[in-house]
Amino acid sequence: MGSNGWVVGADRSTTGKAMLANDPHLDVGIPGIWWLVEARAPGLHIAGGALAGTPGVTLGHNDHVAWGVTAGEAAAMRVIREQARGADEFFEGGRWVRAHHRSEPIIVRFGGTVDADILETAHGVVIARGDKGGDAYVMDWRMRRNPVSPLAPFLGLLRARSAAEGVAAMRVLPEPALNVLLVDDAGRAAYHFAGQVPLEPSWGRWASDESAPEPAYLSYDRAPHVDPSRGAFVVSSNNRPGGAGSPRLAPFWPSPYRAFEIRRALRGAADKHGKLSPEAVAFEQRDAHSPAEREFAALVLAAAARAHAERDSSLAPLLDALRSFDGTLTPESRGATATVALRADMLVALTTAHLPERLAHAYLPTASSPGFEVVLRALRERPRGWVPRDDYGLFVMQSLRRVRTRFPGDIPPFSEYGAQPLAHPLAPFGFTAWNGPTLPGRGGSFAPAVQWHGHAQSFRAVWIAGDWDHGTIDVAAGESGEPGSPHYADQSGGWIRFERTALPFSDAAVRAATRSALTLTR
Repeated sequence: MGSNGWVVGADRSTTGKAMLANDPHLDVGIPGIWWLVEARAPGLHIAGGALAGTPGVTLGHNDHVAWGVTAGEAAAMRVIREQARGADEFFEGGRWVRAHHRSEPIIVRFGGTVDADILETAHGVVIARGDKGGDAYVMDWRMRRNPVSPLAPFLGLLRARSAAEGVAAMRVLPEPALNVLLVDDAGRAAYHFAGQVPLEPSWGRWASDESAPEPAYLSYDRAPHVDPSRGAFVVSSNNRPGGAGSPRLAPFWPSPYRAFEIRRALRGAADKHGKLSPEAVAFEQRDAHSPAEREFAALVLAAAARAHAERDSSLAPLLDALRSFDGTLTPESRGATATVALRADMLVALTTAHLPERLAHAYLPTASSPGFEVVLRALRERPRGWVPRDDYGLFVMQSLRRVRTRFPGDIPPFSEYGAQPLAHPLAPFGFTAWNGPTLPGRGGSFAPAVQWHGHAQSFRAVWIAGDWDHGTIDVAAGESGEPGSPHYADQSGGWIRFERTALPFSDAAVRAATRSALTLTR
């Protein structure tokens, strides 16, 4: 679903201090998953967003270093194909061996306990097999064979005193693969791809033979990185990391459109000396512009013109909405609704025409689907064999008519079409009174600001290294998980207006900001 992060070294900053911006994109609901905290302990002072139930601060800063992440998107597991016979025999190492049965009771709330029988071989857990033997498929997961806590490197970050020490702390990250961005109070910014990634051509796409050796793993020193420096400027939006000599780490990366737009907009916001202010760095988190979807709308209009779509008066509202679209998916935009609805419809048409149902489902437009590039290529290049009779005018006309049927009246604004309710986990059971506000649709899968289709920026943080009291972090609802609390959803209004809330760090700033205090004693 994507995340954004960028760092600016002190030499590129108007304040002479390094800056970091991070907005992880996740499924959103209420209560949120982040707990905003400033905390002290002997030898430790930290602030930022903590994942509920984990120690310390997951993403944030200490006295010297700030850090943020985006998902690395690389596969951490491989699938092995083995011969099977009977109920639990598998062919491994040239002989038949009996798998181990592990009983795993799954307690279902409002239901009975399900006793799952898990088969395990020396290679891993059996995830699929035929009823009468034949091939079986085993998930080989390194973390199962050698359990290591993924929290350890984050606990190391809590005590890092420089960006270089932060980079070193992430060396021991087992998984998941992450793009890690750091800045420190000496003005340095850095980036490092972290996590143990198997280097094999399948990348989890097909099963390896049982006799295939375990693949080599990416060494930390060979991983894509930008060394700490005051001149660094790095943008990461789940796009493919790279650099001279970097190995390919996955078969598919989310589209680079968000990273392209962030870099373009930040360079345009720099002053005459090429430096960025904290306001410019923070403002980019509200950028709802999508150059890719602007191009898509232009391609649709060109195809519609070739097919004389203007002769069909029923399509006029849809075509007018497309003509008004400037590529920015703002709440009031009807062109954004038309564009997103059409690209989703065309993706469904292409995938269902060319793929079996079980595969087509994986490409449907649930988030940053890889199918969008396919749709763009179809309209740009008009390759043979992709649409019926190679008639792209007809293909576009059919999509226009299907979408128009969905919107028989006025085209709704994107605030309605992409509306994002903050639903409580019990809402599917009818407990809707505990739902939070509904956020207006804004941005999308290919614009930096994302708020639609079940996911959104889960927080927005900007840290100025060494000027921690002016760092800001905001969440979409509130920090209380208790319905009825005044803090259950008290931050939603500011979130929608893109207000920025400081997280006090120094003792003086904390005292000045304190409104109430709760002291716990034994």
